[in-house]
Order: sequence, then structure tokens, then C-alpha cells
Amino acid sequence: MKSIDRYNGLGAPGVIRREELIQVMYQAKKEEQFHIYHRLDRLLNTYPQARTFDIDLEDPAFEIVPQSELPFLEEAPDGENPEGLGKPYPRKKSTR
Repeated sequence: MKSIDRYNGLGAPGVIRREELIQVMYQAKKEEQFHIYHRLDRLLNTYPQARTFDIDLEDPAFEIVPQSELPFLEEAPDGENPEGLGKPYPRKKSTR
């Protein structure tokens, strides 16, 4: 399961252990979802003595294209409207 799904699942009713949050936090870092990493890091540092958390997410997080994948993406040429809003436009293979 991706870190973004695990993070958004934290809003489900119930108590979450600190260890679970740390696992999600480091998985997010590995997947280059730094916004998730920083949210959880800030929460854990704000309550350093807490062992459990009851989280109520108001806004779900969305996956961000990792920095390591950005060189493989390019913008759609002017006048073209690629299918799917908010999706990266695939780079065409060179025929050279």
C-alpha cells in the first residue's frame, strides 16, 4: 500500500500508535512524498511524549509526482489537450 493511502487511512475511527505513524512517515520519505513526511514529523515533534493519537483528517492528501520522475515528463505541446486532468503527459519515444 502506498504511503498516501496509508496516510489518508489515518482518519478512520480509532487510535493510531506512534510506531505506525513513524512507519508511514518513513515510507512517505522513501516514496518522495515529502509533504506527508513533514506533516507527520511536525505532529510527532509537537507531542513527543504521546504514544497514541486519535487523528481526524479534514483534508486528504494527494500524491505528488516524485522529483526523481520529473526528468521523464514533459509538458503537452500548445494546442494539445492530453486526456486526464492533472496527469503527466508521457514523453514520446525518439524515432532517431
